[in-house]
Amino acid sequence: MYLSKTKLDETFFEHISKGEGVVDYLYLVDSYGGILPHEVAEKVKKAVGHTSFQIGFHGHNNMELALANSIAAMESGAQIIDGTITGMG
Repeated sequence: MYLSKTKLDETFFEHISKGEGVVDYLYLVDSYGGILPHEVAEKVKKAVGHTSFQIGFHGHNNMELALANSIAAMESGAQIIDGTITGMG
C-alpha cells in the first residue's frame, strides 16, 4: 500500500521468489498516493529485473500524479495498470 516507503531490496525479492509457479502477478501499490514518477519507474524496473511475474501498478491521485505515475510504470515495463471510471474504482 505504501510503495513510496517500500524497499525493494534483495530480501524482498528472496521472499517474493517463493511464489514462483503459484503467483501470476506482482502488484506495486501506491494507495497512499505518495510516490513520484521517477520512483515508480525505478521500482517497476527493479521488479521487472528481479522476478518472473507480470508487474502491475495501482496508484492513487492524492498528489495529482496518478496518470504520470501510470505512464512511468508502463514505460518501465509494467504490464497491468489499474484505472477507474469517474474516479470510482
